[in-house]
Amino acid sequence: RGVSVVLSRIDDHLIETTFTLALAFGTFVIAESFQMSGILAVVAAGIVLGSMGLNKISPTTKIALENFWEFLSFVANSVLFLLLGLEIDFLQLWEKENLVLIGIAIIAIVISRIIVVYGMAWVSGLFGNSIPMKFKHVWFWGGLRGAVSLALALSVTGPYAEKIRLMTFGVVLFTLLVQGLTIERLIKSLGLSEITQQAAQQHRIAQLLTTRAAKGALSRLHREGLVTDAVFKALFDVSNNEVQEMLEYHPELEQNLIIETRREMIKAERVALSDTLRRNVIAEDVYFVELAEIDR
Repeated sequence: RGVSVVLSRIDDHLIETTFTLALAFGTFVIAESFQMSGILAVVAAGIVLGSMGLNKISPTTKIALENFWEFLSFVANSVLFLLLGLEIDFLQLWEKENLVLIGIAIIAIVISRIIVVYGMAWVSGLFGNSIPMKFKHVWFWGGLRGAVSLALALSVTGPYAEKIRLMTFGVVLFTLLVQGLTIERLIKSLGLSEITQQAAQQHRIAQLLTTRAAKGALSRLHREGLVTDAVFKALFDVSNNEVQEMLEYHPELEQNLIIETRREMIKAERVALSDTLRRNVIAEDVYFVELAEIDR
């Protein structure tokens, strides 16, 4: 919560990124010193920061944070799999005792996934939020395990640590190689891959929200006195393709100011698009198409 307050009062993407990095390491160290799970504490800190601390930061900072943590997430995932691979003797996976343990773990996670997905969907239906059965099937089979499970397994110590790591690695392999490689076929067999009308609607929603965010950023800059009345009026109803024409036919306007203002508007569009994906308003494939257009 304290970091959220700091981020809302500082407008420097390098300092703000450093604060989020310090939050992750500091939360882990503090939790471990109190004999609690440092990994789960970091997850909780990320949830709190994402829901409370990212609403008032600038678009530049949001984009910097997304890029930084996306890269760090990729590196962390790679390192986790590498460390677990170094820790585990693959020949032990095929021992009868370990295969039985891995099988029990797989059955346990499948049953728990059934209870959580179909149980919570049933509870949601009681409140009028009915979920189609096809989507429930995809949610159930899409329960992949990865970085958090591996990190928790590596942090375990004691006489059963090796067995837990073997079981965890076996479960992760099952979810990646079995569920991960068959979920596309499941989606196609359920008829969920051809939802062009819904995708088109999501594209329209994404464009509407990003345009609204761009105009909001322009209005904010105008209120703060950073944009003149002439530039504000010229850019308010101008699309991407018309900006170049405006610069050519209106030489009296300050071109550098227009370009910098338009850049801030595009940053606001990018952030709005990411927020739309995070709120599950649009699908991931729609997000990447719209993101590529904004970046272009």
